[in-house]
Amino acid sequence: MKDLVKISALSGLLLSTTVLAGPFNIDAGDNNGPAVQIGSGQTIESVGQCTTAGGTVTTIPGASFCSGYSLSQKAINVSNLGFQINEATSVYYDVQAPGATSNVGVGDFFTDTGRGEYITLEGGPDLSENGYGDKDTWALTFDYSLYGFVIENGGQLAGAITGGFINIFYNDLTASDGLKQGLGDDTTQVLSVAISGSNGPLSTSIGLNLDGMIDYSPAANGGVDVGNSFVTDFFNFAKPQSVGGVSSTNFYELWVAGMSVLPNEFIDTLAVTTLNGLADSALDDVSNISYGASSNINIDTNEYTAVQNGILEESISSVYGVSAATLLGGNYATGQRTGENLSGNLSFAVVPAPSSLALFALSIFGLVAFGRKKK
Repeated sequence: MKDLVKISALSGLLLSTTVLAGPFNIDAGDNNGPAVQIGSGQTIESVGQCTTAGGTVTTIPGASFCSGYSLSQKAINVSNLGFQINEATSVYYDVQAPGATSNVGVGDFFTDTGRGEYITLEGGPDLSENGYGDKDTWALTFDYSLYGFVIENGGQLAGAITGGFINIFYNDLTASDGLKQGLGDDTTQVLSVAISGSNGPLSTSIGLNLDGMIDYSPAANGGVDVGNSFVTDFFNFAKPQSVGGVSSTNFYELWVAGMSVLPNEFIDTLAVTTLNGLADSALDDVSNISYGASSNINIDTNEYTAVQNGILEESISSVYGVSAATLLGGNYATGQRTGENLSGNLSFAVVPAPSSLALFALSIFGLVAFGRKKK
C-alpha cells in the first residue's frame, strides 16, 4: 500500500488508457547562428553546404567557419518527448471541513506546478542530432499547472488529478549577435495541452499517466499565438491523420477540424511518467502531511485557456457545489510535500471521444463515491 500513497505525492502527472501515438515531427525552425567549425559532426559539414544554406565561409589557419546560414532543424519519426523534473512540489488545501482535522483528508484540494526541459526526442533522432545538445542552438521547455482532489482508495489516501495544463515552449539559444543565450531568454510557446483527467489503478508509482488534449484556444495572459506560422507549423504527424473530415499532418489544422467544428474527435496527449523520492528516499504519506499557514489556491485562471477553465469550472462545481471563483478565492490552511523526481514522456494521437466533459466524468471515478457519502 506504500506505492498507493506515493501517487498523490506527484499530484503532477497521472493515468490513462489511451493508445500511444504514432510518429510526429517537430519543426524547430531555422538555425541562423554561426557553426563553430565546418567538419565532421558539425551542423555544417562542408563549405558547399554552408554556401548552399546562404551562409558565409570564413577561413583561418586550420579551420573554416560558417555564419549567417539557414538550416532546417526538423526531427523525423519522433514517438514522444522525454522529460525530467527534479524536486516537484504538491500543495494541499484544507477545503473540506476546514479545521476539523490537522492533516490532509478526503475531499481536500491539491495543486502541482513546475517547469522542466525536454531532453530527448524518443523513437527518432535525439535532440543532439537536430541542432540541440552539442550544438546548443535550440531547446524545448515546459511548465505545468495541475490540480485535483484527495480521495480514499483501498483504505489509503490518493490524489486524483482532474485538470490543468502542460505548456510547451521553443527556446532559441542563439542571440541575434550569434552568441549563445540561456533557456528562457528567447522563448515562444508552441503548444498548450489541456489536461482532462486521469484514470487507472492507483496502486503503483511506475507508469503514471495523464489524459489531455491539444489546445490552441486563447488564454487571457499570453498563451499560444496562432497568428504566428512558426507556432502553427511546429508540430506535425509523420503521416496524415483524419479528424472531422479533414486529413492533415498539422496539429493546428487537425485541432481546428476536431475541436472548433466537431468536438467528437481531437488530438489526444498521453503523459507517461515515473515517480521517485528525491535521491531514492521515501516520500511522506499524504495522510501524514500537516496543515499550517493559510493561503489562496495557487491557480491563476488567466493562465488557463477557455477550454482549461471550462474543465476547472466543471470539476470544482461537481465536487464542491460552488463556482471555481468562489473556491479559488478562499483562504485555506495548507500543507505541502516536495522531493518528487518525475521522468517520462509526452505522446500524441488522434482519437475519437464523446467529448472533453465525458472524459472528465470518467476521470473523477473516485470522487463520485465521495460526493454521495458527503450528502
